[in-house]
Amino acid sequence: VILCFFLRLPCRKSSPTMIALGLALGIAADATTQPPQEGRSVPLRSSTLVAPPQWEVVSVAATPVIDQADALPHGILQGFETGNYMRHNGTYYYAATELGFCKDIRWDSTTRAGLWMANNSTGPWQRVTTLRNTQSMSTVCNNPAGKDNQNTMAWATTLLFAPSGINGSAPVWNLFYSAGEAGRFQPGDGIVHAVSTTASIAGPYVDLAGTAVPGTGVVVPDSHAFAAWQLRNGSWVGFRNNVPGAKSFSVGLIAATADGGAAVGGTWRYGNNNSVPFQFGPENPQVSASTSGELFFAVYDALTQPPNSPTAGVPRSTKGMPEEMATGSPKETSDGLCTDKTRCDSIGIAWSADGVTWTANASATLRVQLGENHPCGQIRTALGIVPEPELCRGCYSVLWTGFSSQSSPMKGSPGFEPVCQAVIRNTNE
Repeated sequence: VILCFFLRLPCRKSSPTMIALGLALGIAADATTQPPQEGRSVPLRSSTLVAPPQWEVVSVAATPVIDQADALPHGILQGFETGNYMRHNGTYYYAATELGFCKDIRWDSTTRAGLWMANNSTGPWQRVTTLRNTQSMSTVCNNPAGKDNQNTMAWATTLLFAPSGINGSAPVWNLFYSAGEAGRFQPGDGIVHAVSTTASIAGPYVDLAGTAVPGTGVVVPDSHAFAAWQLRNGSWVGFRNNVPGAKSFSVGLIAATADGGAAVGGTWRYGNNNSVPFQFGPENPQVSASTSGELFFAVYDALTQPPNSPTAGVPRSTKGMPEEMATGSPKETSDGLCTDKTRCDSIGIAWSADGVTWTANASATLRVQLGENHPCGQIRTALGIVPEPELCRGCYSVLWTGFSSQSSPMKGSPGFEPVCQAVIRNTNE
């Protein structure tokens, strides 16, 4: 298996022994570490009802934690958008989609995947390495770094420490990203998969042959977003976007199929009617288990969030929720996309008891830029939610990007996109 991996032999592709067709979407989760059998319903870890989360903001970094001064030495002119924020063995990581590598071109036409790290969510953050260069760097910016790459882009950069399905059950670092190996919604468009050839999160990473579209690396067709998390039974599920038949901003539940769902390699399956009804135009959700393991939390870009009142300190509230939260109507707001740099201050936040069942009533917005301080301007992508039990009971750190008031040399740019930070607390933990 090791030789197959490093020599890229055909045995690395899907086979009955490598890609099992288990894991039915909608299966309940339990506390065991064994993958579920096909169609077997398993109980929740606890029969005790868990109180829905009630969120409050504990602290907000007054300035971005990754700013222009941090990005420009690495040739990043536009900033950051999408990716995943996590903590592993005490160290914080941001697998970033970095934007803009030459002036006077469209702001989102060149991308690169990079890895950043810090000893605290507030920083200082340091860039570790480049995970993926892209063809766009060469074709648009004449940068030879991306000349021989098959991928034209690198969006939705995501790192997972999990079994890959090609190397037995040992966890390895897996890289997923939207590569643009074909035109939008053409065969070969979607999320591809790579694995680290070392024990290090820094790689280097080698792309694997995909199983969904022959001749490509695609494992989630037509999706330009990706997130994944492990259920209590040891299997992996995730989110995609561009749900078939759904409106513009959509989220769909997908499931790993390798080794009965216990490994993250191979094709991820999207079943019928698995659209997730998050409110406020959801985009790029990221998921983590709660500190107690009793809930799963998702944070996401709430594109159609109601702009907070310019005269009120917080947006509208709902009975039973703190003032910083607003659920509103499941329908998109009459304003459409929220584009104000002083009024679009919220991230989307949702919760699930089993990591599979996500409902509109269990999603809301949480204002994380308070008062007159808008360090990331118009909030864009929420990057992740990380348990912080050392800070306080029920505490989590969150990172997000946004179109700030800082200028960018990119054509049509709404503003440089830094990374901002807050600590929030679930008072019901």
